[in-house]
Amino acid sequence: MSARNNSVIDSEKIHLLSVNVFKARLDTTEPFRDNPQKADKYVIDTASNTVFNFKDKLCRFRFFFKFTGLDEDQNPLGVEAEYGLEYHYYIENINDFLIQKNENEVSIDSQLGVVLCSISYSTSRGIILEKLHGTHLEGIILPVVSPVKLLEEQKKLLKQY
Repeated sequence: MSARNNSVIDSEKIHLLSVNVFKARLDTTEPFRDNPQKADKYVIDTASNTVFNFKDKLCRFRFFFKFTGLDEDQNPLGVEAEYGLEYHYYIENINDFLIQKNENEVSIDSQLGVVLCSISYSTSRGIILEKLHGTHLEGIILPVVSPVKLLEEQKKLLKQY
């Protein structure tokens, strides 16, 4: 994300069009199934990807989550889950957040990215909590994190579709 251009976020101009679960996988190994146990700790891996369609004022934001249950010695128990969630937004005033870097390169003001990431991540927290209910990974709650940090860790590819 690039420097801010001093545009103001107007939440009423951001429309969440759809939320899709495009990947849902819970897997256990045979040894775990023979002797299931509650995980003492979890490893939570997170990745995201953002794609914009400036012409149609659209954004697709994807989150990827992987959960691995660990025993008291930090060893994998043999229970994992993966989820992919996709959010589609229509941003009425997206042009206010475009920053022309050069003739062929346009970026988005970072404050818009932070808002979209915040909405997507907080919605994901509830979806993941519900999806893991009744499984061996029940009770995992995605931690509260900085959306700025999540975006910094995101692949540095800003694509248009």
